[in-house]
Amino acid sequence: PGIRLSTLLCKHLGLSRRQSERMILADRVTLFGKICNSPAFQLRPNPDPNQNSSSAMKLDGKLVQGVDKTLKSMYLEQQKNGGDLTTLNETSNEQKKKKNPSMQNTRVWLANKMKGELVTEHDPDGRPSMLQRLIRGG
Repeated sequence: PGIRLSTLLCKHLGLSRRQSERMILADRVTLFGKICNSPAFQLRPNPDPNQNSSSAMKLDGKLVQGVDKTLKSMYLEQQKNGGDLTTLNETSNEQKKKKNPSMQNTRVWLANKMKGELVTEHDPDGRPSMLQRLIRGG
């Protein structure tokens, strides 16, 4: 198997999976001059080093530079992992965590701020803060 077009766009352009799929379904991506409207379209790197495929992909009519290198690296990593794309994604997440150790301890909270609360960790005047309330479990 090859690399899905949507996965390649995500990795190369830094898009989310949904963003790349919307771009493809909106007929914004062309391969070798033909509109490609299937996010599941499989791509493989060209084994012939003499053939230039850097002009193969366009987004909104503009050339996507360097996509062939990204495709080759993703394909090689996929082959190394036995063709498992989930391993490929997990590997890239693990690499991100190694590059940025603070990512390991990051927690995201979704909460509403109550009237009269501050959004701060410490207040020298002792006013109530949203963070204090969340730490208390409220």
